[in-house]
Amino acid sequence: MAKVAFLGDSFSSYDQEGQFQNHWSWKLAQKFPKHEYFNYAFGGRGHNYYQWCLLDAKIREIDIVFVNRTFNHRIGFLLNDCEFEFEEKTISDNYTQVRMNEDRHVWYSPKNQWISDGPFLKSKIDYWAHERNLTVNQAKHLGNILEYTSASITSQQYNDKWFENISKLYNFKHIIPLELMNIVTGKDSYKGAELVNSAIKRNAHHLLAQAHGVKDCENDVEMNKAGLIVSEEDSHWSPKANDWVLENYILTPDTVNILKDK
Repeated sequence: MAKVAFLGDSFSSYDQEGQFQNHWSWKLAQKFPKHEYFNYAFGGRGHNYYQWCLLDAKIREIDIVFVNRTFNHRIGFLLNDCEFEFEEKTISDNYTQVRMNEDRHVWYSPKNQWISDGPFLKSKIDYWAHERNLTVNQAKHLGNILEYTSASITSQQYNDKWFENISKLYNFKHIIPLELMNIVTGKDSYKGAELVNSAIKRNAHHLLAQAHGVKDCENDVEMNKAGLIVSEEDSHWSPKANDWVLENYILTPDTVNILKDK
């Protein structure tokens, strides 16, 4: 028996809306039930959240880690005077959701920003200051730092290099990097159209669309018509898509051998 962890954002998260027992990680656990599974994935979180999870996974003596690339502009920050700890939620005898309590950290991305110049600025700052036990000034300053870090090309390039070298950095028995979403990395963007196109086409979302006759994987109307996403408003995978991604992208011969051998 091995301990298996899933790290990532919403595309690896068990409790993302529309997923749960339809999710590829849950279905993988059913295929290889002799192992013990820990799902750390948390929607919208970035690579530094992954680093916190990797430390906890190492403490738990995890053997196998599945980790998906996420967007480089997603930034998190650990708050002062809080315990560095993760909470468990038992889903089944061999599947556990593991998550850092939301009052232990703040997070930022341009899409889900909590500091903005919009009309909701004051209410957002007040809300986060109250929920995270910060003063309003602390919330403002922290928001600025996160926003600047998120926009930093140097920070984004670091995230690319970190993800590409994750197997060298951490001594788990196996780390299995996944390219689930349609993400063009900072490194790729500097090397011309050919490499950018290659980066787009190697991810699971693109391959899923291609296999079902959808020309543009970012066209949610067409992806929904093909039954591949939750809805036109929610581009997370449908049960049909989760099945296809698991069988045709995640469970490579090498990965199957790793899970069978343990």
